[in-house]
Amino acid sequence: MRMFGNARDVVALSAVSLLVFASPAAAELSLPPDSYVRGDIGGAFGQNLTFEDTNPNAPNCDLCGDLFPSSTGSSVLIGGGVGYRFGPMFRADLTMDYLTPFNVKGHSTAASPSTGSAKLDALIGLANVYFDLAGAFPGGFGPFQPFVTAGIGVARDHLDTTTGTSALIGPFAIESHSRQNLAWAFGAGVGYPLTPELAIELAYKYLDTGQVRTGGTVVAGGQAFELTPSKTGDFVVHAVTVGVRYGF
Repeated sequence: MRMFGNARDVVALSAVSLLVFASPAAAELSLPPDSYVRGDIGGAFGQNLTFEDTNPNAPNCDLCGDLFPSSTGSSVLIGGGVGYRFGPMFRADLTMDYLTPFNVKGHSTAASPSTGSAKLDALIGLANVYFDLAGAFPGGFGPFQPFVTAGIGVARDHLDTTTGTSALIGPFAIESHSRQNLAWAFGAGVGYPLTPELAIELAYKYLDTGQVRTGGTVVAGGQAFELTPSKTGDFVVHAVTVGVRYGF
């Protein structure tokens, strides 16, 4: 299901919102004080994935040494969190982000190829730190508040049921699978204060959610068979978001 329209539309709307709501009067306002809450939404664009066997020598291998390159397309990132500003230059927060389902589609490199598709979504919890350049160089950026950030945490990658067709066994379905991974991110952005407590923010985030795996059961011809799951390298997402921070 496509939420909030196309991810590119979300990015465009986010950028327009930053300009529409920014007020010239905000130039005299400071960074939000002390504790704060935040919310974010934006477009997410996944790097392509290549599936391979976890054990290509197993008698019940899935790809049996072949590869399954797949495209991922785009998604929407929705998130929120709580944080604390330690001073003009440093703040930190805990965030929870959800990546709505990507459409994963691909084909095998076998001589008798197969095709398949599935939905991939992720839930990511991160502990983030920020360095605010406006705090390091007071007055150097006018009303704008540029920053760099890095975070580390945990991601739950969920690959839904994979459906497809094989030249050898015909239509098939591989069960869904969820996997907990180490996740990390880094990024940069710029904030703009609307009031002493409220700031709007436009940001880019490079997000690594870890390995994706298929399930271990395939259904074909009305029969269920156990097979060795397939795996990918780390799933990387590029996200552009607009957010708000409210200090209290």
